[in-house]
Amino acid sequence: MDRILSALLLSLLIYLPATAKKPNILVIVSDDMGWADIGYANGEVKTPHLDRLASEGVRFERFYANPLCSLTRAALMTGRATLVTGVSNRRGLPLHYPIMAESFKKNGYATWMLGKWHLGGARNNHFNTSDYLPHHRGFDHFYGHLNGALHYVNHTVGGEGGAPDWWRNGKAIKEEGFQTKLLTDEAIELIEKRGAETPFFLYLAYHAPHTPLSEPPSGMELYPRIDNRSRKLVYANTTFMDAEIGRLVEVLKERGELENTLIVFFNDNGGVPRFGSSNLPLRSQKGTVYEGGIRVRAFARWPRMLPRNTINYQFMCVMDLFPTLAHAAGIRLPDSMKFDGADIWQAIVDDNESSRPDF
Repeated sequence: MDRILSALLLSLLIYLPATAKKPNILVIVSDDMGWADIGYANGEVKTPHLDRLASEGVRFERFYANPLCSLTRAALMTGRATLVTGVSNRRGLPLHYPIMAESFKKNGYATWMLGKWHLGGARNNHFNTSDYLPHHRGFDHFYGHLNGALHYVNHTVGGEGGAPDWWRNGKAIKEEGFQTKLLTDEAIELIEKRGAETPFFLYLAYHAPHTPLSEPPSGMELYPRIDNRSRKLVYANTTFMDAEIGRLVEVLKERGELENTLIVFFNDNGGVPRFGSSNLPLRSQKGTVYEGGIRVRAFARWPRMLPRNTINYQFMCVMDLFPTLAHAAGIRLPDSMKFDGADIWQAIVDDNESSRPDF
């Protein structure tokens, strides 16, 4: 009897740390991708890795962002509405708003921000001092760009001839390479270098498929029948981003960390048809508050907690992600912290719809 009891106690001691381990949080944001620009909605677009991740988790079919880039990013980071924060594409996020990275960092997470920040610190932003940069706002590490549109190869603002905009922790850097791949390389290096016992919160904000578009290292050859060059560039850059996401996921799998990583993917706003995107059958485009401007593709994958191959029609908006992800990670937020978004984690887990404050 004593031997049986000892064995049970030993198995419990082995089991508890594994189940109590906090999940890694990987938030991936695409940029200006249209409602119809993903494979599981449009077979013409080749996104096999995103399609597979979505099928292994929960697709959110009523997920709403904001009409423009900075607005969505501020709502993601703060859980607050744009009418509260006053953020615009030229006016970053005021310092008195606590952001998601700070809460995760206080709770033992390594916090990294890679890609498009667009919330202050750039020279042409109303808030242009270094204290608005992500590595001064709760992120342990920042690598990417501060402005909204960047040349994919030269890393200059707005295209050829613009000012350089490529940074690592506040220092301007000059390096060659296609930015979608560089961001994935950085993510993989951070994951592999950290201690596996430390959970990570990674905000990976790709620029793809935002203009000005360049031909990616691969992908163009997959669309020989598309004559519209803008459409071909959008599809090719989306496909290349998909391949890079697949590469990152494979690293997590090889390290045995994939099943304890909550992956959330969404697009920051609707696409722009004249630049090659499609929001059909939704009305209008980025910059508007019609469905084509604010209703975006989104899904979450975490097999340990979430149902598989599920389509959820819970009304969600990007402001919900801060309190929802904190709940998923077991982080208790201060009662004094204000949100305009809602914690809807349990509705996602239970695959049902819950009431929430008006959006």
